[in-house]
Amino acid sequence: MPQPLLSKKTFIGIKSETTQGTALAPSASTDYLLAMDVEIKPNIEILERDYANSFLDRRSHSIGKKYSTLKFKTELKGTGTVDTPEAGFTAALQACGLINATGLFSPVSTYQSGMQGPAISATIYVYRDGLLHSMAGSIGNVKFTLEAGKIGFAEFEFSGSYIAVSSTSNPTPTFGTTSPPICYSSTLTLVGVATEIASKIEIDLGNTIAQRDDVNSANGILGFTITGRSSKGSIDPEVIDAAAWTKLVAGTSGNTVITLGSVTGNKIVFTMAATQYTDLSYGDRSGILTHNANLAFNQSSGNDCITVNFN
Repeated sequence: MPQPLLSKKTFIGIKSETTQGTALAPSASTDYLLAMDVEIKPNIEILERDYANSFLDRRSHSIGKKYSTLKFKTELKGTGTVDTPEAGFTAALQACGLINATGLFSPVSTYQSGMQGPAISATIYVYRDGLLHSMAGSIGNVKFTLEAGKIGFAEFEFSGSYIAVSSTSNPTPTFGTTSPPICYSSTLTLVGVATEIASKIEIDLGNTIAQRDDVNSANGILGFTITGRSSKGSIDPEVIDAAAWTKLVAGTSGNTVITLGSVTGNKIVFTMAATQYTDLSYGDRSGILTHNANLAFNQSSGNDCITVNFN
C-alpha cells in the first residue's frame, strides 16, 4: 500500500552562488534553516491553442516560460558568536540585496561580481518528504515582524530558475542550536522618539524584482534582478500626544531603531535611518487609543534605508 508523504518533513537549504544561475548544493551541515509556512511552486506558463477549426474542442496546450517561487518564514536569531548569523540565513539575506559586512547587512546599489544585479543570488533546495524542488539564481525580498513577547520572524519570497522536481532521500541537516531571542526590552526609537509604546512593528525591504525574459535562455528566462527598493513598514504605538500627526503633515524624517535580544551573539539591531510617516489612523487596543501608522524607510546617506546588525 502506498505511504503518504508528510508535510512536517520539509527542509530548506540555501547557499550563496558564485555565478548567478550556476547551482551550488547547500551543505546539510551548515546551510539549512528551520522554516514554517513553506510554499514552493513551479510557475508554468500555459500557452493555449484554441484555434478556429472543425471542432469546438481545444487543442493540447504547449508549455512556455518556467520558473519557481518560494515563500517561507524562519526565526530571527544569532549563533551565539558576534557578527556571525547562520550561513543559510546569511545567504537568504544576501539574495535579497542585504550584503554582509562582518555581521552588518546593508542594501547595495552596485552590481555584485558574477551577478545580474545588486544581490548575491542563491541556490535553494526545498525537500517535501523525499521530493526535491531546486531553484538556481534565486533573488527575493524579506519582511521582518517583531511582536511584543514573541519570537521575531523573517518572511522571505524568492523567484529563481526552474529545475525539474526529483525524488530523493530527505537530508539530515544540522540546525543551529541557539534559542531565538524574545521581543522584549527592545529599546524602540520611532521617528526620533525613544518613549513610544508599541506592540508590533513590521519592516519590509520592498524590493522590486524584475524577470529578464530571454529567447536564448533555457525556459525563456535569463534570471531575476533587483531594480528598485520601496522600503516600508507599519507600527501600532499608543497615542500620547499630537506629535505623530505633526510629523506626518510636515514630512518630518527621523531615526527608527529596534533591538531584538540582549545577549551578545544573539542580538539583532534594525536601523531605519530616515523614517517618515506616510499614513495615520486611530486604533483601539483593549480600550487604549493607538495609531495604525504606516512608515517609509528612506535613504539617509545612501544604501541605508534598512540595516540589520547581528552583534
